[in-house]
Amino acid sequence: VSAVTDGTSVTVDNTHPTLSTPAITVNGAGNANNADTVTLTFTSSSDVTTAPTCAFTDGGGNAMDAGTSTASGNAAGWTCTVAVGDADSDGGMGYSIAFSDANGNAGTAVTSGSGSVTIDNTHPTLSSVSIATAGTGNANDGDDVTLSFTASEGIGTPTCTMKDGGGNTMDNTVSVTEGSSNAWTCVVDTHDNDADGAMTYSIAFSDDAGNAGTAVTSGSGSVTIDNTHPTMTPVSIAVDNTGNANDGDDITLSFTTSEGIQTPTCTFTSGGAAMADGSITVAEGSNNAWTCVLDVANGDTDGAVAFSIAFTDDAGNAGTAVSAVTDGTSVTVDNTHPT
Repeated sequence: VSAVTDGTSVTVDNTHPTLSTPAITVNGAGNANNADTVTLTFTSSSDVTTAPTCAFTDGGGNAMDAGTSTASGNAAGWTCTVAVGDADSDGGMGYSIAFSDANGNAGTAVTSGSGSVTIDNTHPTLSSVSIATAGTGNANDGDDVTLSFTASEGIGTPTCTMKDGGGNTMDNTVSVTEGSSNAWTCVVDTHDNDADGAMTYSIAFSDDAGNAGTAVTSGSGSVTIDNTHPTMTPVSIAVDNTGNANDGDDITLSFTTSEGIQTPTCTFTSGGAAMADGSITVAEGSNNAWTCVLDVANGDTDGAVAFSIAFTDDAGNAGTAVSAVTDGTSVTVDNTHPT
């Protein structure tokens, strides 16, 4: 007997399904890191009607934190995706695609194709972080403050937020420059409106793969802003004799400043004309007290003595030039000889 009587039949199918054109990519440029999406695409023989399963491994050969992925699509084009987790190990990713045809014939798992993806979840760090101001002493209007640091690897342009003594963002824009060997500088020009006090900063940065470093807010050095301009009081003028000043008399301008200043510049006129003594003696006393002494010459013009005091504090803040006394004192030159 070689025939059934009820119309039944059996067909042998030992043809195993196949996959082709597997390709792996990561969204964006560079390596894959935390939250990036890795995509595996492929096609299959037409008998694969059940979605294949893709198992991904990280750079350490371990299963990805996000687990396996079930493909979407059909034989003309299947897609598996996996999100990279921050705990996934650095290194080249691997994968294995499991699939079967409609009759249950398993295909040979596919583990390679075109493309490659490397995980880089190493977060960058900064070292040699320092802050300094140009020149000596505190920073004031016009001084450059420089923040210098070196990254552990290539990073994108960092964001340096620099704040004044009042905790406010500095008035001027920060310029960022990359040097060699992952060295960077951030420079801001101090503005006269920046508040006095210790400066603070924060450096935000990410490596070329997109891994964010922990923001850095401290390092070596410190900068204090001093934008307080000095003032002067009391101010007094006198002659070392009785009556008016004449040839050989000393005129002394005495004044006290609100803080330590650099050597001031005193200029004198008499009767509206410059006085002859070009070597005015400037002396500092105690408690920010100063004197400027001028020797009257016979050629000095008769009339009231006027003056101007230009001065700058130790941080470089200029005071408003002073040209008046605070106590009503005055000196008049009288070089007219009797006949």
